[in-house]
Amino acid sequence: MAELKLTMAMTRWDRVEPLISGEVRAEGIDLEYVELPLQEIWRRQLQDSEFDISEMSMSFTLQAIPLGWDYRVLPVFHNRTFSYVGTLVRVGSGIRQGHPEDINGKRVGVVDYQMTAALWTRGILHHEFAVDPRNVEWFQGRPDPAIPGQTEPFRPPEGIVMRQPPNDLERLMVSGEIDAMYSVHPPVAGPLSDRSRFVPLFEDGQAEAQRYFAKTRIFPAHHATIVRKSVLDAHPWVARSLLDAFTEAQRIVMERTLQEPPSALVFAREALHRQREVFGEDPYAYGMEANAGAIDLVQTFALEQGMTPRKQAFEELFAPGILDN
Repeated sequence: MAELKLTMAMTRWDRVEPLISGEVRAEGIDLEYVELPLQEIWRRQLQDSEFDISEMSMSFTLQAIPLGWDYRVLPVFHNRTFSYVGTLVRVGSGIRQGHPEDINGKRVGVVDYQMTAALWTRGILHHEFAVDPRNVEWFQGRPDPAIPGQTEPFRPPEGIVMRQPPNDLERLMVSGEIDAMYSVHPPVAGPLSDRSRFVPLFEDGQAEAQRYFAKTRIFPAHHATIVRKSVLDAHPWVARSLLDAFTEAQRIVMERTLQEPPSALVFAREALHRQREVFGEDPYAYGMEANAGAIDLVQTFALEQGMTPRKQAFEELFAPGILDN
């Protein structure tokens, strides 16, 4: 029987590389890997639904699927990070390092109000440190993406003050016109890397992230894997085959990394040891059971922040056949 040919567009994450290279194969599937910059993957998926399988922003996915987008989520999450600790603060803004509550009443830049990093950052700072998004004046850097199925542009919820894009966030930080910027990682080059003028919100971001994880057991997932629903409807076995293949690819990479850590990192073995102490054997575990808490919380944040009208049942979001995993 001929294998089912499916296209897959995705960043070459190390945990996916064995699947991309062909070392690991999804049973019954002939994967055609398409290598593209991440923003190009998202553009082509959101506009034209071009690929059968792809990496996709969690926030965009949560908005698009209820509007009838022909995709479902596979519980395989790629970019995971504690984005809120990367918030950058202008020295002299009145926001003290280590005091997120000072952001209330300030002017904050965000690349895209709907992006997943901003969704997680607003949610965590709100729930953990009482930073109410309605108490912030927002400056958005780029226009909102066009979400499949949307009939009108996204409108922030009532009470949100937004300076509409485009806004040059770097220039506004340097000129002192905004006080902070939500960023996944504090810049290491350019004007914003000057630590005499701009500092991370948390002096020790790693320690803060570990505190949050120890309290909540949540490792924020930013990018999901989506699979075309019409393919899943026609071939119900595809979801399980893909999940098994992604899981095996990750197992191989994690095992190799523990045996031979990256030589470019001087204290890689020590870092891996500390990671295992905090996050356990597999912080990137796939499947529903390992990720149910993070999935529920990101849906809670999306609802609270006016990006979705309700929290969807997992059966509505996820590929059929994997909810028992």
